[in-house]
Amino acid sequence: QLLRKTIRELHTLFTFFDAALETFGLDPGGVQGDTYVAVSGLLHGTRADPLAAISFAWWQVNARLPVEDVPLHAAVASGELAGAVAGSSRLRYVVAGGALEAAVGALPKVPAHAVWVSKD
Repeated sequence: QLLRKTIRELHTLFTFFDAALETFGLDPGGVQGDTYVAVSGLLHGTRADPLAAISFAWWQVNARLPVEDVPLHAAVASGELAGAVAGSSRLRYVVAGGALEAAVGALPKVPAHAVWVSKD
């Protein structure tokens, strides 16, 4: 029961975040475990926009969420990233690289309702 509720709430949150990406001029970067990833400037024909990434992160942790009691935190990092389509039976878009590792690595130290931004 708890597992189904958790999966349903993650799906609801990620769908909510997906719907906001265009407003901020960002692109979906996939999911790393329970971490939602948005990217800027990775897809062909787009430019990196650090301010948009920081604004999206701030919005995430301060938005009125469609689920209750979910204290979010966010991390924004710049640097190398690569995107690829992966999978054999179910294709999906994945992102990897130093910037993602830095952001995901910083998350455990970021308090609820806060945004960490790398110095790079």
